[in-house]
Amino acid sequence: MSERFMNYLPQGQIILACLIWGSYGLIVQGVDQPAQIIVFFRFLFGFFSLLILLAITKEWRKLFLPGQKKILIAAGTINTISWLLLTKSIQLTTVANGFILYYTAPCFIVLLAPVLLKEKIKRKSFFALGFCFLGIISVVGFGQWHLTTIQLWGNIMGIWEAE
Repeated sequence: MSERFMNYLPQGQIILACLIWGSYGLIVQGVDQPAQIIVFFRFLFGFFSLLILLAITKEWRKLFLPGQKKILIAAGTINTISWLLLTKSIQLTTVANGFILYYTAPCFIVLLAPVLLKEKIKRKSFFALGFCFLGIISVVGFGQWHLTTIQLWGNIMGIWEAE
């Protein structure tokens, strides 16, 4: 491969990753299947892609992490529930609403940190959280306060997923 090509390879990989990641919502709304089917095949294709990559690199030992079984099962379960809720949220509302609510997770981390991690919340964090939630409320309904029942359930799933 030419040196010029190799210089642009990292940027190309980032652009490709953005296109793949960004197309998820469009695919979800374009495919007329339940969220469970979409998430199942997403995980299945990811699993086979990793198996192929491990076969090519001959790094099979990376599949076996002794003493990590419970944590991996818990992480896999949480990840599955998270993607199911995100996918269902996108199906019931819009791609924008689903992903905006998906990215509210840091707000909930700040709120749960004192309970789970015994951290103190700083005063400026409260102001930031207030602005964050005001922005979420104004964007999620596109300025409309009368959401349909389906949109409301989609937004609830998106918020629940963020937690």
